[in-house]
Amino acid sequence: MENPLQNEDAAFKLVFWTIAYFAPIVVASWISPWLGFGVFVLETAVVIVLVRRRQSLRPLEPSQEKANVADTPAE
Repeated sequence: MENPLQNEDAAFKLVFWTIAYFAPIVVASWISPWLGFGVFVLETAVVIVLVRRRQSLRPLEPSQEKANVADTPAE
């Protein structure tokens, strides 16, 4: 697993995106608790989709590539 806090720039991005995630939830919760819950559910779904898409675009690690080649039957 990759460490997301390898340098100060990565730490700043993590703090920025954390604030960007929670700020709309807090504002919506001030308006209505149910609206805050709806924003939470919507944002969480978007984050899950983005994380899964990002993981599917990553190239396989060399150890995974060898395992996949070994699993295929020889013709």
